[in-house]
Amino acid sequence: MRSLLEEGLKRFSIPYDEEILEKLCLFMSELTRWSRRMNLTGLKDPCLIIRRLLVDSFFLFGRLEGSSAVDMGSGAGIIAVPLSLLRRGATIFSVDRTLKKIQFQRHMKRLLGLDNLIPIHGRIEEIEPLLAHLAFAKGFGSKEKALRAASRHLMEGGRLLLLKGQREKAETFPGFLLEECSDHTLSHERSLRLLVYRKL
Repeated sequence: MRSLLEEGLKRFSIPYDEEILEKLCLFMSELTRWSRRMNLTGLKDPCLIIRRLLVDSFFLFGRLEGSSAVDMGSGAGIIAVPLSLLRRGATIFSVDRTLKKIQFQRHMKRLLGLDNLIPIHGRIEEIEPLLAHLAFAKGFGSKEKALRAASRHLMEGGRLLLLKGQREKAETFPGFLLEECSDHTLSHERSLRLLVYRKL
C-alpha cells in the first residue's frame, strides 16, 4: 500500500513528506476498517482502491486552482480527503447525501487534523450556494445534471472538472464554456476523459 501511494505521488509530481505518506496510509487503513461494517466503497482491498479510485485525487491535484473547491457527490471522500491533505491552503467542501459517508469523512477530518476539509451532509442541488473557485464531479450522472448543480456553487469564471469515461462526448451547454476535453491514462487500471467547463 505504501509503495503504491509513493508511486502515485511521484507519477503526478506531487511534493510529499513522511507525515503526508503516513496520513494517506492511515486514511486507507481506516477506510478499509470502516468498510467491514458498512458499504463505503464497492472495493475492499486498499491496493485496488488506490489504483482504481485514489489515483483520481492525485490527477486532480495539479488542476486545483483558487482557494476553494467543491467535491460534488463525494462518497467516502476518496478525492476530497487526499486533496485536503495535499493542498492545506485550499478549502475543500465535500458534499454527499449519504450520512454514513459524511460521518466517515468527519472522522478522518478529526483524525488527520484537516481543518480545511468541510464535509457537508445534503444534496448538492439543495444546500446553500458555496461560491467556490472550482468544482469536480465523478460518477455524478449526466453532464447536464452536473452543470446545473455546479452552476449554483461556482463563482463567475469558476470551473467544473468532470471525470468521465473515454466514450463521453464533448458538448456545449448554456452558461458554460467548454475549455477542454482530454483523455488520460492514470494507471494500468484507470483511464478517463476530462471535461473542463468554465462558468460564464
